[in-house]
Amino acid sequence: MSNVQNATITLYGAQDTVYLYTTEGALNDNQKAANAELGVCPEWDVNTLFSIDFSTYLAAGNIGSDDAAIDGWSVYRQKGDERTFIDTVTVDGNRRSFTDYSVVNNTKYRYYIYPSIGGTLASPMVTDPVTTDFDCWTLFLVNETADSDVFSLEKAYDFKLNFEPPTITNNTGANVLTTFSRYQRVRKNTVNCLSGTLASLLGYYDAEKSAYVETVDYADEIFALSANITHRKFLRDLQGRLMEVELTGAVTAQQQNYNGQIVSTGQIGWLEIADASNVIIFDSAQT
Repeated sequence: MSNVQNATITLYGAQDTVYLYTTEGALNDNQKAANAELGVCPEWDVNTLFSIDFSTYLAAGNIGSDDAAIDGWSVYRQKGDERTFIDTVTVDGNRRSFTDYSVVNNTKYRYYIYPSIGGTLASPMVTDPVTTDFDCWTLFLVNETADSDVFSLEKAYDFKLNFEPPTITNNTGANVLTTFSRYQRVRKNTVNCLSGTLASLLGYYDAEKSAYVETVDYADEIFALSANITHRKFLRDLQGRLMEVELTGAVTAQQQNYNGQIVSTGQIGWLEIADASNVIIFDSAQT
């Protein structure tokens, strides 16, 4: 790490303390006196490391004392300007990145990342706000964790190369009943779960080759989805609605040859089977 400045200040006794944090140069007496009356608290960004040790079991700041190892990171998510934070996930201390897939589209989020050191949470590193922007439906295959609402990602399939928009219905049924009057009656069931069909090209865009690619292995992987009973599955639509789903039939496909370029299209049905409003999906890569 370059351009790191270290400073240690030791204070004793009960007191209210005003301190000035400067990154360059020195303040003269007049400047110190003027700034001492401001009563402001300095802010730090993700590149600032700051620690306070009260010589007991109490600590503050975003790093530990004596360069203690970080046991884990507790990640909290703030949506927009809401004052309630969502306890997203806790990851190992050696993680250096985190991806949150359970977000709504076109929405601003901010993350508060608390380091855990010896069982104590230090002050968080706060990210800049980021606005989500995704342009396709995504099917997630996930692995369960100790938390029933938290899942680690096994594989994600983006239905971006779709040749027709996904269909969706809420499956509410109704029976029209004949009566002894001139009017009929309608009796509805209480079903209100979503289902539909996902359709897409059975290939992917290779960024290195700048070309659309289809392979036998990848097609076989897509076909195997319909028989997958190992992983739970979640589907996120364009708005960011997250649903736990199960695939309801076989993958059907068509192949055509356009001047030597094989193009395959496929589709599969899905059914919402459980509420996923509180589900968190995060990447499992240890990076």
